[in-house]
Amino acid sequence: MMKKHFRILAICSIFMFINLIGHAAGKINDNPASVVQAIFSAAKTGNYALLSGLCNPSQQGDGDTKMICAMSEQNTEVKREFREHFRTGKIIGKAVIQGDTATVKIKFGLQGKDDEEFRLVRIDGKWYLQGY
Repeated sequence: MMKKHFRILAICSIFMFINLIGHAAGKINDNPASVVQAIFSAAKTGNYALLSGLCNPSQQGDGDTKMICAMSEQNTEVKREFREHFRTGKIIGKAVIQGDTATVKIKFGLQGKDDEEFRLVRIDGKWYLQGY
């Protein structure tokens, strides 16, 4: 009887976890800053699972952006370099939104002093990386 309750509890926990991850992933694409912040969070934690949902679903975008979105599949060296350069990342100012495109200025790099700008596109109300 105890094993049955444990199995039911375990199954319910798994479904709740999957549901939470799904909601978190959906919220990331709600605005340009959240998409960029997800990159920094992944670099700090090494949790690359959410990065795949940041790329333009129509497969458009530059090679660097596609590499970030496929980080889970990259080799150890690429992951190490990604973590070194983006874990210091921070957004500078506010996203500049013009219609269905946006730019987000950042600082990143080994000391967090390098300037860069992410370009994003809105598709069906969700924001996705387009390039940097």
